[in-house]
Amino acid sequence: MAEKQTKRWDQYVEEARIPPFEIVVSDEETLVIEAPTGVALERYAEGARKGDLALVMWALVGDHWDRIRELLGKPGTSHKAMRNLIEDLCDHFQLYEPVTFVGPSGGKKTVTRPTEMQRLVDMGWRPAMGEAQSS
Repeated sequence: MAEKQTKRWDQYVEEARIPPFEIVVSDEETLVIEAPTGVALERYAEGARKGDLALVMWALVGDHWDRIRELLGKPGTSHKAMRNLIEDLCDHFQLYEPVTFVGPSGGKKTVTRPTEMQRLVDMGWRPAMGEAQSS
């Protein structure tokens, strides 16, 4: 029988470390966004369930929310900028689960990003069924 291993909290933190996400706003300004905390992830999940993009974004960018909101509100900034930024942040912080799709000719492709999933569906691909996803 295997011996039970006890971990220190610091080990969990180190194993879960993800590098920050950087947004270059200008030559003088770069926003460095740290990975969301467990508490922020709770807010992210709540926002996703409710369809509240502002709550999702706030949970992902934390202290940078006011600046991001200011940038998103600038004239000429499409609403798609917010969607694209959320998708990039979620991908970078590994918040998406991979989904395998089967193409019209039987080929397979695994993707994580929602826009890539939609593109495949639009081309006639369908999610693979009956296969357990490994993590």
